[in-house]
Amino acid sequence: MADTQGFEEFYTATVGRLLGQLFPVTGDLHEAEEIVQEVSVEALALAEALRTLPMHQRQAIVLHHLVDLPVEEVAAILGTRSGTIKSWLARGRRTLATRLGDPEEVLS
Repeated sequence: MADTQGFEEFYTATVGRLLGQLFPVTGDLHEAEEIVQEVSVEALALAEALRTLPMHQRQAIVLHHLVDLPVEEVAAILGTRSGTIKSWLARGRRTLATRLGDPEEVLS
């Protein structure tokens, strides 16, 4: 399992702010805490799964799905063709779906 110290520090630093934003939405502190914890666990699992991908797939996934760049711009940044990026994205998503166990939810 990957070293989680950095994530724990991030969680500790942000949990109060997240609860402050969710509590007014849920109206229930316990429910807000459960949501923050669930999302944090999912984020950690995704980060760990991303680390297992080959670097080119990881870069394509992060730039396209997390930074929200179009495929053409990802291709320009990574110095390859759009078709190659689409292939890397498909392979990366398939690998993530397998590792995370729910293909319907991976970067949909």
